[in-house]
Amino acid sequence: PNGQLHTFSDDRWKLKGTLSPPDHRRVMHLGSDRLSVQDSSSIREYDWESLREISAIPLPGANGDKNIHTRRTSDGRFWYYTNQGLYVWDGSQWILQLSGDHPSLGRSLSYFAETKDGTLWVSHTNGVERFTRNARSWETVPLPSFQGRRINAIQMAKNGSVWFATSGS
Repeated sequence: PNGQLHTFSDDRWKLKGTLSPPDHRRVMHLGSDRLSVQDSSSIREYDWESLREISAIPLPGANGDKNIHTRRTSDGRFWYYTNQGLYVWDGSQWILQLSGDHPSLGRSLSYFAETKDGTLWVSHTNGVERFTRNARSWETVPLPSFQGRRINAIQMAKNGSVWFATSGS
């Protein structure tokens, strides 16, 4: 609460410090020396030791919208998605990767994940798209019929198979 950041070790919670400003937050990524956090209007990076803010990246059109999802992929890039589309931060601006107006997406991006092999996965009302680093483009993945279901998790097993968790009827 109130921007407090806690760590858990030795079977107990310890107060690490307080992030400023204390806004709605979601921890996105903790690297070796940086903490990435999403608040209601931006992605903020902090130095892990001092909790000093290093940078803030504004989220386009956020304006306190709670239906905003952000991720940081293994290559260090930030991704941002809502029902309007999927964007990637190029260091100076957000670049649209998949538009929510695309007919196959059905205006409902629901999950974004990166598997250990670096493949990016996006689920939406009508199925799944994937982006492999070699292909450099999004590809629709054919799936068995799951009409009325929503993919809410994507994971890769050790053997390389990809698993989708769904909800709905």
